[in-house]
Amino acid sequence: MCQSSVRRYPTNDVRLMTQYATEAVSRIFRPGFRYSKAEVLLMDICQPGEFTDDLFAVNQPVSSDRLMAALDSINGKWGRGTLCTGSVPVTPDWGMGHAP
Repeated sequence: MCQSSVRRYPTNDVRLMTQYATEAVSRIFRPGFRYSKAEVLLMDICQPGEFTDDLFAVNQPVSSDRLMAALDSINGKWGRGTLCTGSVPVTPDWGMGHAP
């Protein structure tokens, strides 16, 4: 089993989470291996203000908070997944496998 982790400052910015996940995959990917779906675990989930900032860490920009609030508002009004990051097909050709 291969394990890798990316530790950054706490964020609710889905763009940063996508970037960090992409970086982690890039670090563990090896050409020639056959891969299957895997899970990504988000640990230590907390609300803003529930953590102690690191004196030397970079904080999430305020503009990021406003953008994520707008994204959440639009998805709340028009339905989950109305806005999302990346390039996800409307009807992907993959899906969850079901045990027989």
